[in-house]
Amino acid sequence: MSDNKKKESKVKLTLRQLGDPNKTERLEYEVIDTSCARFACKEVYCRDVAINLCDKHEVTIVYKEDDQKVSGFSN
Repeated sequence: MSDNKKKESKVKLTLRQLGDPNKTERLEYEVIDTSCARFACKEVYCRDVAINLCDKHEVTIVYKEDDQKVSGFSN
């Protein structure tokens, strides 16, 4: 598969960070938007799974706060 097709076929995910890294060591990530039915909104992943998702898909991570300020990155 060419690089262009790989980029086109990437799933877009928006994850919400649950937990505050300043108050707890455990962070989880909730799916709040997706371009693929493989991922269900409101599904929660541990940090290790979220990191793996970032390696394979186009992921944006937002804070839990009301402002939804982008705190992560996109591939």
